[in-house]
This record gives sequence, C-alpha cells and structure tokens, in this order.
Amino acid sequence: MTTTTKPSTLDTTMDQSASTADDLGRRARDMATTVTGAAEEFKARLPEAATEVDRLIRSGSDDTLRLVTATLVGFAVGLLVGGANRLLILAALIPAGLISLVLSGRRSV
Repeated sequence: MTTTTKPSTLDTTMDQSASTADDLGRRARDMATTVTGAAEEFKARLPEAATEVDRLIRSGSDDTLRLVTATLVGFAVGLLVGGANRLLILAALIPAGLISLVLSGRRSV
C-alpha cells in the first residue's frame, strides 16, 4: 500500500503569496522606472514651457489677463471653500500672482 502526501493548504498559500509579492515587486520597480523617466522629461521641458508661458502672458491684452486672473482667484476660492489642501490652493494662486505682476508693470493710459 502506497500513500501519497498532498501539499498542505498552508504551503500552497505561502507559495502563492511569494509569487504575488514578487509580481508586486516587479510592478513597483517598473512603475518607479516609468515615473523617473517622466520626471526627467518634465525637467528637460520645463525651461521651454516657462518661456512660452511668459511670452503668452506678456502678449495678452489687459482685459484678457484681468479675466484670467479673476477666474484663477475664483477657482482658488472655490478650492478653499471646498476644503482642498492648502498646497493645491497655493498652486492655483501662483499663475494669478504672476499675471498680476505683469499687469501691475504695464502703464494704463
């Protein structure tokens, strides 16, 4: 009479957990590589984008810039009332501040 032993449920569960952990580790490594590549691309394009934004702001008419500033301030106030994170509110106000600086530097006739 021969007897065969079956792997216990605990052994099977541990093997599945190990393979799942390995799979999650690979996914995390792939995601980190992707994010690093995207960050490097963002860093490389940032000066060009800042120059383009500055050109667009300086070439805009006063009325358009006032309207954009009011919209951005309204958006920031909406975020504040809605309970958004302070950093997000500050990020929404930065473009409004930059546009206001450009507007204050212009002479009104």
